[in-house]
Amino acid sequence: MISSLNDIKQRLCLKINNEPYQVIEAHFMRCQQRKPVMQTKLKNLISGKILENNFKPGDRVEEADLEKRKANFLYQDAQGYFFMDNGTFEQFNFSAEQLGERAKFLKEGIEVVVLYFNNQPVSIELPKKIDYKVISSPPAVRGDTAQGS
Repeated sequence: MISSLNDIKQRLCLKINNEPYQVIEAHFMRCQQRKPVMQTKLKNLISGKILENNFKPGDRVEEADLEKRKANFLYQDAQGYFFMDNGTFEQFNFSAEQLGERAKFLKEGIEVVVLYFNNQPVSIELPKKIDYKVISSPPAVRGDTAQGS
């Protein structure tokens, strides 16, 4: 249970209406003659919807009980992106909407951390470092560089 507004930070997962939400933005606002408010932008990890919510002092918010397990990315097709749990060898998939921008960085065999809520996979976390090879880049344009191209 989170009791202080200062405990609400980015990347924290909260449980609101029995669904997991991740804090995308958190700003502490204190105006004259008003109570302080924590303005947040939250993303639903199941549906992907964005919610803006203000937390006041005394509001009780529960931290979401998420389980983290490692999984390997297998392949992508028309139904979505397929993964295999490293512990149970169970296969599951995510749609392109669920993964969003993270789908661009997936390559076969990469190990990711999968977030589970109520034993259902809801989201992934990419590794901090991924090796890629640049295969093409636009030519340099005069005036775009600090040094000569």
